Amino acid sequence: VLKAFSYYHPDNGYLQGMNYLCENILKLTDDTYTCYSIFENLMNNQYYHLYTGNFDGLKIKIYQFMRILQR
Repeated sequence: VLKAFSYYHPDNGYLQGMNYLCENILKLTDDTYTCYSIFENLMNNQYYHLYTGNFDGLKIKIYQFMRILQR
């Protein structure tokens, strides 16, 4: 699943942390095609910005989370 995603998305390829998300989807679906579809959908619509470039999206989310915890 991750190898296929990396092939079809060469701008990002595989990045650390994708395996955790994919593993849990695969446990729920037990089908690689369904797992890939869900994983790609999540990455394209929800999580893609977290894994781009130098992880600026992820850094922003961590900062926001830390600010919430400080309240």
